[in-house]
Amino acid sequence: MSNPLAKYTFLPYLRTGLAASIQVPDDPAAPATGRVTVDVEVKINNDSHEGLTKQVNLIGPGDINGIQLKAIVRTSPPTGTQNFEPNYFPFIEFFEEDFLWRYTPAAPVAEKLRPWLFLLVLKREEFSYTASLEHALPAIKINPDGLLHAFPQGDEHWAWAHVQANPDLVPDAENSTTSLHEKLAADPRSAICRLMGSRQLDPYTQYSVFLAPAFEAGRLTGLRIPNDNTPIQQSAFGADEFPYYYTFDFSTGANEDFESLVRDLQPQAIDPAVGKEVLNISNPGLGISVPAEGRFASLQGALLPPLGENEAPWVPLDDAGAAALAPELIPILNEPAKHRENGPAAQNPTASAEGLFINGIFGTGNPAHAEDDPAVAPPLYGEWYTDRDRLDPSLPANLADLDWFHQLNLDAGMRAAAGLGAEVVRRNQQTYVQQCWEQVGELLEANRKIRQIQLGREASEAMLNKHLRNQSAETLLAMTHKFHDRIPAGTNTVRAKTRLSVWPVTIANSNVRRLLRPHGPINKRLAKIEAQNQSTASLKVTQRGLLSRLGNPNDDLVAVKTWAISTEQSRIAISELRALTDSVAALASQQLIPSFLYSFSFPIPLLISNNYLSLALNSLRYYDGFFDEAMWPGTPVSPPFEAQEVQTEILAQFSPLRRFSLRIGAMLELGGDYALNSELELPTLWTSPQLDAPTYAPLVDLSANYLLPNMEKIPDNSVSIMRINRSFMEAYLAGMNHEMVRELMWREFPTKQQGTIFRYFWDHADFIDSSLSEAERLLATRDILDMENWDSTSKMGAHAQSATPDMVLVIRGELLRKYPNTVIYAAMVDPNTHVISGQSYPVFTAKVDPDIVLLGFALDEAVITAPDSNWYFMLQERPGEPRFGLDVAPDELGTPPTSFNELSWGDVGLSAGHLDLDHADGRTEIAGQVATWGNTAADMAHIFYQDPVRIAIHAPDLVTPPVSNILPQS
Repeated sequence: MSNPLAKYTFLPYLRTGLAASIQVPDDPAAPATGRVTVDVEVKINNDSHEGLTKQVNLIGPGDINGIQLKAIVRTSPPTGTQNFEPNYFPFIEFFEEDFLWRYTPAAPVAEKLRPWLFLLVLKREEFSYTASLEHALPAIKINPDGLLHAFPQGDEHWAWAHVQANPDLVPDAENSTTSLHEKLAADPRSAICRLMGSRQLDPYTQYSVFLAPAFEAGRLTGLRIPNDNTPIQQSAFGADEFPYYYTFDFSTGANEDFESLVRDLQPQAIDPAVGKEVLNISNPGLGISVPAEGRFASLQGALLPPLGENEAPWVPLDDAGAAALAPELIPILNEPAKHRENGPAAQNPTASAEGLFINGIFGTGNPAHAEDDPAVAPPLYGEWYTDRDRLDPSLPANLADLDWFHQLNLDAGMRAAAGLGAEVVRRNQQTYVQQCWEQVGELLEANRKIRQIQLGREASEAMLNKHLRNQSAETLLAMTHKFHDRIPAGTNTVRAKTRLSVWPVTIANSNVRRLLRPHGPINKRLAKIEAQNQSTASLKVTQRGLLSRLGNPNDDLVAVKTWAISTEQSRIAISELRALTDSVAALASQQLIPSFLYSFSFPIPLLISNNYLSLALNSLRYYDGFFDEAMWPGTPVSPPFEAQEVQTEILAQFSPLRRFSLRIGAMLELGGDYALNSELELPTLWTSPQLDAPTYAPLVDLSANYLLPNMEKIPDNSVSIMRINRSFMEAYLAGMNHEMVRELMWREFPTKQQGTIFRYFWDHADFIDSSLSEAERLLATRDILDMENWDSTSKMGAHAQSATPDMVLVIRGELLRKYPNTVIYAAMVDPNTHVISGQSYPVFTAKVDPDIVLLGFALDEAVITAPDSNWYFMLQERPGEPRFGLDVAPDELGTPPTSFNELSWGDVGLSAGHLDLDHADGRTEIAGQVATWGNTAADMAHIFYQDPVRIAIHAPDLVTPPVSNILPQS
């Protein structure tokens, strides 16, 4: 028969192929030898006439010399397990659902069929391995003590093997086998077979399990002993030497399982002293004197007891000790800032550095330098995040009104928490710094590229200043001639602008530039020009002057307006200049100077070579402004050329600022604070690394009592409720961030002082929200806001990521150490229907070895612990692979169990250490159950199957009004 469960269906056995045709009933005493046979009828062409009948020998256990390991799906426990529950059965699962009965040389009797294999479960001292080349398989030798406990009851061997199938494969018991065959053909993975060991295990014991042949013929074959005369159904039980096909080892733990451990847990109101400790500050050092009434201060941990009717939330500086200490701390903590502002170091930094080096490090040198040493004082936590380097010396009447910066530094408990954070960083600095460096690989490469770009920019600036910026407009235009078609000038390029203007394009020609080169023959000849009848020194004409006159009449020929150059009168007058020599051919060819201008009489005539008349250029300056555009007939056809304007545009295009800004934009993706400005003032890139690992763990490594003072007062096997002390958590993380920034600066890490490196106190890894991305989940689970965003007027404890109240479930016991995957959640349970709704899962966890687990819930403590609350905390065994066994036997047997789910080892009988189905003293006769004790292997699988366990603890049972005052009387 089959017994359907909510999740699985069990069958007592399964046979396929010719083995299903075996007619010989299962009888261990049957004398038949050889092989089991079946009659096979063969028909040709499906003829209706009687076919040919042939007797076929089937393979039996005596023909098997080994099995393939891939036939095994899994073992329970896995090999090497160290704490297997001794109330469970070890077993092996096989992929092929008929494997355990495939070679059994018999037919079932009353749906009971022995498998051809069995599990030999032995303690390590009960056997020894034998090595012989004559054996077909590896073998063991069982010693006499082991033989007393090695074998199950021979006539109950059938009970320890069964088939497990998905429930939809077997719609009803009568047609179960037929349905299973059909559906397995479509999905072979829908069923397996399982072989269990029947031995009761002892706690804290090492065991070895051997998959061995159950029939004597198979045992002899594995040892290479002839078996021709061995009865084919003879059992191998009782022999002292066995071959084996597979083996695995494990060790048992305490005689307890999930159900027994979870039932040991009891709701317990937390001791009000847990989470609080007394801090003795009677002798804090640094010359501070504390009055007798202020000898003690409150030191609190990360969790506090629930609020009772007579207890107010803890407020920093609420006790006499902290209040007495605060005024004494202020001048000491302010001394470094005061020294920097008014001390010798502010007046003479060089002397200060020398004094620090000589006196502070080596303790030698001139004592006069001692006053230059910087002041050393306790840390001022949070100073970089508030941009304040000192405390306000004027304290309010109520010290609880101080902002977070003053609370953090003046309250003894807060300073102690911050100091713990700093100490954690100091002890783990190498690990933390290495993790920070691993985050800035790309940033370091970016800074390297920026340095290279800035070096190139400076070199280019120097070259530009040397070769281009010191040139006149005309020379620059000539030097950059080849680039004019790529340099914008207004709506055109420089080349287009020159062609449309009166600028002599020919002057930029390479031949002209070569003729007019500074040290060429033309310039040398022009330099020797003398003025005839001139009483003053000779006039020296340089190339730059010539180019200036040719290119910009307004410069030297200011008397001639540029708008007039292209008029008709100019074109007529220029013909008189055609007789000039080649040295001034460019002047004539470009029609720059109208000829009628030369009719003026100049006071100092100027002759050039070959007695050609030229004009005294400087003399034209006397006539500047004489001509007016309105007096010239005709319309100018070419616009004037502004050489200085074009020069500016050319230099702008050649500027390294522009070129290297484009280069940086192509190499780096910058934004925000690092956007390029017009001057390419790009500072070193900074970053604030983020270490997302929970920081409570290194605090526990320092001491678990720092996390939870007086934790030893939490009873064993208890479940309690506490609340988060956000003030401690924020102070601790502030101290960690302060010290970590100092360490990174010391190691020249490219970071800014305002970065929040540590933001997580608890472990939020198990918090799942499918609506959030991983980045959003990390942001949503921060335990503190970034410190640079803390409101300067806020109080300690007010910087949580969310305003949702947080309560913590505290569990102490062996349960979660042995079963860390226990499912724990809070839910509302209808008192009438017992329907569960409103499940709330932990948002964080923390583990304190050896046996304390903290789970945070985003629930309102007052609501769920109200007397009429329907909230429960659920502790549930995680559903997974099926397990088989019996409950741990109680110390004293009570009333008989009312269901097989309550059946324990105390309710069954044993023979030679193995479960005996016939010796149960009537405690297994349970009415109204689906299965029947001792009926079939399927019934026994149903009975031994261990359902996942869940218990519910009523939330109001976890709290009672606590006592608030734990400080000793002064």
